[in-house]
Amino acid sequence: MPKIPVYLIEAFITFCQTQNIQAAAIKLGISQPALSKQLMALEQMLPQPIFTFQGRKKVLTAFGEDLQMQLQERLMGLQEIIEQATLNHSDPSKSFVRIASRREILDRFADRLKFPGAIQFIESSNTPTIAGILNRTLDFGIVHQVPDSSELVARPLFKDHFMLVIPKRMMKTPPAKTKDLWNELSRLPCICYKKPDEILEQISAANDVSFKNLNVVRVTANYLSVAKLVNAGIGWSAIPTHVSTISSNVHIIPVPLKTFPPRQFYGVFRPELKNAAWLRLLFSDLNSCFEDQK
Repeated sequence: MPKIPVYLIEAFITFCQTQNIQAAAIKLGISQPALSKQLMALEQMLPQPIFTFQGRKKVLTAFGEDLQMQLQERLMGLQEIIEQATLNHSDPSKSFVRIASRREILDRFADRLKFPGAIQFIESSNTPTIAGILNRTLDFGIVHQVPDSSELVARPLFKDHFMLVIPKRMMKTPPAKTKDLWNELSRLPCICYKKPDEILEQISAANDVSFKNLNVVRVTANYLSVAKLVNAGIGWSAIPTHVSTISSNVHIIPVPLKTFPPRQFYGVFRPELKNAAWLRLLFSDLNSCFEDQK
């Protein structure tokens, strides 16, 4: 029989205690579909079914009842150990937290945190950040996509709005009509944030311009670098509105919400940390840093 992850056992015991899928999901801090998937995954790993139905209500089989009773007896001692460990780590000033995100995101708040514990900042893109939290080499991450995993919790932190930035030396006066503007932009040198630039690709497509037809002359993986290149008059681009280093020699045109909705960023962590004192304090600190970007 395969080794059963602890979080699946916790999901099973919590459901047994509440006898209600919705109440159990709330208690665990995950969605109802996520809990259902966990219970299904546990049942598939066991030699016999642990659930059956009485009408529309999910109840335990005889095997499930026996399993619950034996697990609860063994978990009582483990609970005491967990509570003691929680007490030992209840002081945020003694915490050591590994936080990962893209460099440009870390730069936006790293020097503004008042968190009393020790922090290690790690530059990382979305996928390796999520992987690091799952394999426990990271404690917390900031990403722009909700992880496709029932083993992680994601809480909204801030939103990025976008703007077109165009050097005035390339375009003295932007055309009033959007179609005319994009006809002209498609012929001018363009700067991309990575390649392909997903944001620029979606914004241009919304204006009936193929990303492949843009005149890309520079590619960089940092929005501050993009801003510097635009300020230097090398090309135009689309960047988040939080980038405040755009000079007065650049036209700034907000991207309409209907063209490209704000990009939501999330704080991601493992479910067992949801009650940790350091996590509550960190979220409070981060919310203060991004108060104007909700």
